[in-house]
Amino acid sequence: MEKTFNWGVLGLGRIAHKFVQDLQTLPNARLHAVASTSSERAAEFAGQYGATHHFGRYEDLLTCPDLDVVYLATPHHGHAENTILLLRHGIPVLCEKPLAMNSWQVAAMLGAARQHETY
Repeated sequence: MEKTFNWGVLGLGRIAHKFVQDLQTLPNARLHAVASTSSERAAEFAGQYGATHHFGRYEDLLTCPDLDVVYLATPHHGHAENTILLLRHGIPVLCEKPLAMNSWQVAAMLGAARQHETY
């Protein structure tokens, strides 16, 4: 039996909707948790796509049990900060493009991944 991966989504804009629609076509993937800067938006998104947990602050996603990986769909300027936050908590990240705003941010992201052995 294949493992079902519990996905989280951080940032719930247009691209997150498309990602989750595609995610739902995969037999071994499940939308487990979503986080937004708006509790209402998070609850609505979770209801629309059947997420088990929803959070109105990005940081609260870190408290979610059984989370295997997070798709990061926040605004571009927050990619590095949010990726590093997740990696520091041992949560693998799939980051939407662009990965970061500059090479220094990418270096910091790679350093965090190596330090925490999380990719």
